[in-house]
Amino acid sequence: MKQLLLMMLLLFTSLRASSQLSTVSSDSINYLTAEDEAFMIDKKTNYLIKFNPVLSGIESLIDQKVFTIGIEKKIGKAFSITPTITFNYTNNFEELNSYNVNLELRYFFEMKKRIKQNLQASNLSGKYISILTGLGSSNLFDNFSYGIKAGTQKRFLNYGYFDNYFSITISDFNYEQPSPISGTLSDFRTISISTGMDAAIGFGKNYKINEGTKCPILRCHQDRYSGWKINLRRFTRLTIANNQFPGDRTITSLFLNPNLSHEQKLFGSMVSMNWDFDSQINFSNSSFYENTSFELKYLNLELHGELRYYVGQKKRILQGQSGNNLSGLYLNIGSIFSIENYESLEVLNGEINLKQNNDRLLDFAIGFGYQKEFLRNMYIDLDLGIAKNVYENNFNPRRDDLRLISEIKVGFVFDNLFQPDAKF
Repeated sequence: MKQLLLMMLLLFTSLRASSQLSTVSSDSINYLTAEDEAFMIDKKTNYLIKFNPVLSGIESLIDQKVFTIGIEKKIGKAFSITPTITFNYTNNFEELNSYNVNLELRYFFEMKKRIKQNLQASNLSGKYISILTGLGSSNLFDNFSYGIKAGTQKRFLNYGYFDNYFSITISDFNYEQPSPISGTLSDFRTISISTGMDAAIGFGKNYKINEGTKCPILRCHQDRYSGWKINLRRFTRLTIANNQFPGDRTITSLFLNPNLSHEQKLFGSMVSMNWDFDSQINFSNSSFYENTSFELKYLNLELHGELRYYVGQKKRILQGQSGNNLSGLYLNIGSIFSIENYESLEVLNGEINLKQNNDRLLDFAIGFGYQKEFLRNMYIDLDLGIAKNVYENNFNPRRDDLRLISEIKVGFVFDNLFQPDAKF
């Protein structure tokens, strides 16, 4: 029951992050566009408390019990410092499985110049470059990391922020117990190159907002009957690990995680059909304890088809409060077809062998969510539901018969996928 209450609280907070409006004044800024107003360019922000309770969805907090909290503090006009800590709990938050403590120092490009020219207030929005370092510990090993990061951060209204980044991180791992793969205590180093977006809850100084800028930001009266949606919260990561296995081998791994959706209103009604294509792809030159060529080692493809019903949208249209679009609270029902190819170890006749697994699964899913288009071509989509497995070709102990599913997506929406007009 406590987990359910916590889950509902997080969903409510996330909805406020996407729908709470604030009035933006232009007292000191020469000119404000709708994008400037949404990202609070003219509002001073000396600190931002960042809370990211999810990896890809709310179930990561409920099932995996992972969350990150930090505070970014302004230093002077162009610098900031951000300490963060990530917790990973097990057993109903009774035992800490691992933690990471990180510190980041950022420099915001041309911030002082833009403030002097009245192009923005002194805040934490803009292009930046940073250095970062961190310490972590788990039951298996300790690690120390350091690296550089560059990106664009923007505060969104009063309760959220977006951080689109590119990073290079070096991590040194020191085993506290023998490696489950090599059986030794050999330390190793990884170099990770990553791109992605953090889109989470952020609290700073709260500004009162009127209704004057609501529709230019949230596209209240726009009609949209279809759209291609690209989720920017997914990341790409290239990792190079040295001395992880006996023989001082170098392991290279490339992880891809693209996500694409298409939604179409049915006959202009309040019902739409949403197709979501999700994937996790991993290339590597290592197969457990063996050297291999650089090839596909893990593949997970999911096709999620669902009907969505937008609750109360017809009434809002008749009252002149909304266009016929793909925004609002919705109920959904559908199915998820999954293909998963991966390697595992099995013991046969006392010998350890490498096994190739080819799983096919079909789930039935039902739930609810909230989607909102904002600015020129951006969207946020939060959903929560349950899925029940109805078919699997191989027994998969990792897949629960009934499980919680959710997703928090932030990205671009286009009329034509092949002629995008993206702007962040």
